[in-house]
Amino acid sequence: MIVASFKDQFGTTLGTQLREWCRQYKWVLAWSMHSDSACLDPRRLLDPAVVVRSPAHCGYSSTSERRSRWMTVCTFSLWSCTNLLL
Repeated sequence: MIVASFKDQFGTTLGTQLREWCRQYKWVLAWSMHSDSACLDPRRLLDPAVVVRSPAHCGYSSTSERRSRWMTVCTFSLWSCTNLLL
């Protein structure tokens, strides 16, 4: 599993490249909320577009439920999630 900073990398060129790399090599990608020095939230959000292409996808939520959760996450980002939908 790869863990990336939602605050620093989500919606950036690096974040997009990381998502594509994880999809290609079938690694699960989790997003986390943290600052440079501290964890802001201990929870992790699995990237739905990546996890469905990994061996860990068994039992993952239905497509409609996954899209709904992902759109909720995208509302917290300043970047458009249109190209991130499944």
